[in-house]
Amino acid sequence: MPEKTERLDVAQLAARDLTKSDFPAEGKEAFRVFFDRKIHERIAVHAAEKLSLEICGVLVGDWHKDENGPYVLINEAVRADKALSNAGDVTFTHEAWNEVNREMDTKFADRKIVGWYHSHPNYGIFLSDRDRFCQDSTFNSPGQIAYVVDPVNGVEGVFCWRHGESKLLPHFWVGDEVHLSSESKQRNPSSSSMPETSSPAAAKNESPARPLSMWTLLLAALCVLLLGYLLGTMQSNADHAQTVFGAVTYYGRVKCLKPGMRETLDMIDGSLKVVLQKTEALAKEQIDHAGDAKEEKTKQWIEVLQRLAATTAAVEEVNKIYSLTPEESVEVQKLIDQKEAELATGGLLPSAEPPKPSGEQPATKPSGEAAPAKPTSEPPAPAKPASAPPAPAKPASGPPAPPAKSTAEKPPVPAPPTSAH
Repeated sequence: MPEKTERLDVAQLAARDLTKSDFPAEGKEAFRVFFDRKIHERIAVHAAEKLSLEICGVLVGDWHKDENGPYVLINEAVRADKALSNAGDVTFTHEAWNEVNREMDTKFADRKIVGWYHSHPNYGIFLSDRDRFCQDSTFNSPGQIAYVVDPVNGVEGVFCWRHGESKLLPHFWVGDEVHLSSESKQRNPSSSSMPETSSPAAAKNESPARPLSMWTLLLAALCVLLLGYLLGTMQSNADHAQTVFGAVTYYGRVKCLKPGMRETLDMIDGSLKVVLQKTEALAKEQIDHAGDAKEEKTKQWIEVLQRLAATTAAVEEVNKIYSLTPEESVEVQKLIDQKEAELATGGLLPSAEPPKPSGEQPATKPSGEAAPAKPTSEPPAPAKPASAPPAPAKPASGPPAPPAKSTAEKPPVPAPPTSAH
């Protein structure tokens, strides 16, 4: 019977009869984890083969001890290709265990299963509820560890038993290099988001005020979230639609919003995912046939697959942030249709000034002065003889002419007489 998980601790290894040998690297911690470099790279390749699914396997090696304490030496790994893999979790099935046990019996009979590994593609480093159940029920020896790798973000971490719980080690060794564990908040969509609770043994040492304080903080956080939700929903649908239309109209005029970008990015994202799947298959095939250059090819393909995965994630993020939402797309299309209709009918944009006729110059005149009368196209009529009564003045089309003066006041001037010399 394995020890109950409440009492499991890696420190219990010190009481076992372990092989005494020097630690392969420099480290003096009470418990250390050492990966053979080739095994570490092989696990990285396995994790990068399926970036849309989790993968798993077992870690093979043995426990040793030196003057500083026990350590685990991992020099082999067995893939569990028949495990049940999903986007958010992975499960060892009976078929997977049959495959693992066959490998152990035929190839590694002189070694032990010292833990397990699995991937969290783009989820970060943590143990989900399902992962902890697997650790509690299957890998429940004090020295068995859990190794988690995120091939998308290039982070990893090792968990070991501490006081009945699986705790993250701050670092571990890969060859002579120290690798840091990188803990992340739980983001696995398939697992519960319940807060982590302490073990019963640890709870005995805590003061009664600590649980009360925790619940107080949770209630306060919940109140803040509810208040934010209520304030956010106070804006009516009409106000929201008006805000969206105003923003779209403003930015649409300066061509900052482009309809169709979301569809285009979706198409690019789909193409990238197809390329990624084909590249994964090609990488596996080439690595299997690389011969002596297998180690170098493995490093190259890991870098290529990580870059492709990061590019795919970046396209999805750009699409999420910068593409138009469906309601914004509707408003932009309305704006485009409206402007096209105005141009087709000769209309003008509201902000545009009316065009001036070509060649016309604005006349300048002093303030308050009447405009001069337009000149008539007819030449002035010749003066009539004095004997004839003056003809009545024709009404002009312009402003009224001044009244004609009497002929008595100003008779016609006679021609000057010729002077005799």
